[in-house]
Amino acid sequence: MHISTIKMIPPPHERQKILGAIRALLSWTGGDPGCLECSIFTEPDPGEIILIVERWRSEEDLRRHVQSDTYLKILELVELSQEPPEIHFYQVVESSGLDMVARIRKPRPV
Repeated sequence: MHISTIKMIPPPHERQKILGAIRALLSWTGGDPGCLECSIFTEPDPGEIILIVERWRSEEDLRRHVQSDTYLKILELVELSQEPPEIHFYQVVESSGLDMVARIRKPRPV
């Protein structure tokens, strides 16, 4: 699995317009082959961070997305960030869930 994150701080007067455009683009992205999740997170105060998180089944799926016109439109919006945006890609080699929580929280013998 591959994860992509984009973090930006939009100008306060453009925040709602940018959020609306990103939401529309992500609704299209969610139907792309290999897209496992496409989410947007925001801080409540105007002018604060917008975080986009995408999960992809394979590197090939992620590459196809990054080469798409939709991703280019997302990049154009990200360029409006008040501070340099942060874009990161992660390759997940192993993933755990509640089983890991149980292992970590299991009482240790004294």
